[in-house]
Amino acid sequence: MIRTINNILLHPAYIVTSLGVAFTAFAFVIWFPNLAFISSVFENTNVSWGDKIAFLFTLLGSTTTNFTPVSAFSTVLIALLFGIQTALTVYLLRERSLVMAGKSVTASAAGVGTGLLGIGCSACGSLILTAFLPVIGASSVLAFLPLRGAEFGLLGVLIIALSVFFTARYIMRPAVCNPKSLTSRPTA
Repeated sequence: MIRTINNILLHPAYIVTSLGVAFTAFAFVIWFPNLAFISSVFENTNVSWGDKIAFLFTLLGSTTTNFTPVSAFSTVLIALLFGIQTALTVYLLRERSLVMAGKSVTASAAGVGTGLLGIGCSACGSLILTAFLPVIGASSVLAFLPLRGAEFGLLGVLIIALSVFFTARYIMRPAVCNPKSLTSRPTA
């Protein structure tokens, strides 16, 4: 399994895809809660473009101040696994037809989607869940959890890791049917 993932990620296109998606996911998680602040900096004409760009990269370091160790760990790991999963999915789609890869791609997307529910910082909790929980009146539930909502991040890591595992396992399968399965069926 690990060898399959390594072999795919040894190709420059897939490592660039993986790292690019991981960076984009990580940056999104950091920048999204700060959009109003970022907007005010970019609208300020007294700040140079170089300083504006430097400001964006400085915000990426906020994982050391705004995140608990557990949520920082899970956010970084989810972003990395998201990048790896994307590269594996691209590989799968290139190597096999969409029809053959369809179920795996659907499961992969579902795994990534549910895994992303756990992304967030300690100040705002799960980025997606904290926006949804008040709608159903369950936002106070996070206060009763032992890790104050970081459980969703750890669950997200587990779900995306399983998605990566199953996608890699699917890639390892031959693209054609197993001849033994054809001969072992009883004939009518």
